[in-house]
Amino acid sequence: MPVRWGSTYKLSRDTYIYKEIISDLYNNAMGVEILTQDLWDIAQAFCSVLGIFDKATYFSYVYQPTINDVVVKIVEIVAELSSYTPSHHLLDCVLSMKLKLLKYSLISQIVSNFCYS
Repeated sequence: MPVRWGSTYKLSRDTYIYKEIISDLYNNAMGVEILTQDLWDIAQAFCSVLGIFDKATYFSYVYQPTINDVVVKIVEIVAELSSYTPSHHLLDCVLSMKLKLLKYSLISQIVSNFCYS
């Protein structure tokens, strides 16, 4: 099932605001602490990754970007995705997003010309 990253980002962002209430309700209903601060930290990190794409999406439909603007946004996205270290708990997810982004030939050419030269 295809999932829109923008919708997932907004859901995650808005859910995080109510983390204490959600944790209390769920943990009390289950009788054990399942929603821990560690899980919320992972959810917040995931939300940050999705936020990268949300900014780019907002940029593309609010403004009428030129090719220069698009190149800068693509380089920013790839740079942000490349900043995750091997010890980061979302590395597999981030690598998957980066590979999906790079499979498009134009983006791959832009990245190779501007990020790795």
